[in-house]
Amino acid sequence: MKVLFCYYIPSGGTETLNRQREKALQLVNIESHFLYLHPGSGIKNASQSNVLVTNDDAEIQKLIQTEQFDVIVVNSDANLLKRLRDFDYKNPIIYEVQGLGTISQANRYLRLQAKTNINNYCDAILYPKTKHLQQLMKSIFPHKKQFSFHNCIDTDTFTYRKHRKHESIIIGWVGRIETNKNWLECLTITKRLLSEIPNIELWMFIDDSLTKPAEKIKFQTKLTQLQLQEKVKIFDNAPHAEMPNYYSLIADSGGFLLSTSIMEGFGYAVLEALSCKCPVLTTKSDGVESFVFHNSTGKYYRQGNVNEAVREAKELIFNQSLRKTMSERGANYVKTHFNLRQYAQHFRNMLLHVIKSL
Repeated sequence: MKVLFCYYIPSGGTETLNRQREKALQLVNIESHFLYLHPGSGIKNASQSNVLVTNDDAEIQKLIQTEQFDVIVVNSDANLLKRLRDFDYKNPIIYEVQGLGTISQANRYLRLQAKTNINNYCDAILYPKTKHLQQLMKSIFPHKKQFSFHNCIDTDTFTYRKHRKHESIIIGWVGRIETNKNWLECLTITKRLLSEIPNIELWMFIDDSLTKPAEKIKFQTKLTQLQLQEKVKIFDNAPHAEMPNYYSLIADSGGFLLSTSIMEGFGYAVLEALSCKCPVLTTKSDGVESFVFHNSTGKYYRQGNVNEAVREAKELIFNQSLRKTMSERGANYVKTHFNLRQYAQHFRNMLLHVIKSL
């Protein structure tokens, strides 16, 4: 079979997912193609042969007529569902949700903007095993066929790599400089930790092209107010293939990945860190609850509770026995439950079910 995956922009978790599942679907003879409506920094991670970046109706119509896709998967952009049907595409379309911000943002978008197009123009809905997404979809689309299974990661290549120990303890943070990723709480926690452990650096992996100017000003202002300029290192658009090196460096430094998100549809950065034996401290942002179990594969703190975050962070840094145990358990859990083969089987079964039911 041949599948087209569509998304707004090659960036973030969805761009990561697309590359991971391309590998997975090759295992069951499914050919993947990708359409991004707008250019983005993540395009450098992708193979160009099966990727088109355009929002032009004529080019999109030519693509689907030429390639004759068996199924099209549209991620997030419900307006594209109608456009594809207007191009006379008659095969199944699956609407995919990987995260639409906070619960209120997702609920508002799905009910007020997307509901009509989803009900009228797609044949099924796909989303990860995330509680808030499951609840929203069952509530808003009770009569629409739905599929829910975990995303995947290539644990053979995305794995721990031994490095020389860094001179400082590194706290890692991955995300966009936006409210939902909660960068302010990250800076606040780091400032508090530095008052007790001066030998700390914060490495922030961001996509600056997606940062709104007003948010950038707020971020730079807060860095100055907290006097963190010398302690924060910004990595803008780090190549995804290099991230296992960074996660491993963070782990070997005695540090950890900090995730401060308000809500995650999945939480790829946390999964990637676990796969590289990098300890994690995260909010209970829903998506990550599929693979982070407190004091087993990682650690949680209550969002907004900086004292608790600092306490858990210090245990991650100083309790070497717990740290080692959690790192091993985390990597093993990811390898067992989020591997390419499982994803491929779930996806193939979904396609067969959707095609058969038409």
